[in-house]
Amino acid sequence: MAYQPIGASLLGIALFFLVAFSSNILLAQASLKTLGITATLSTLALMAFLVLILMVI
Repeated sequence: MAYQPIGASLLGIALFFLVAFSSNILLAQASLKTLGITATLSTLALMAFLVLILMVI
């Protein structure tokens, strides 16, 4: 199967804009506990997403 750089770049751009636009909303009302939970869950979700992509390829 061929590697698709267009899909990877679109995913990177979408992730960048998601973080850029949601950071002000998340940080305005967040405590350290909430930030830790958010960082942990987002890291686990990103790793699971990468594993899913690698299994499909």
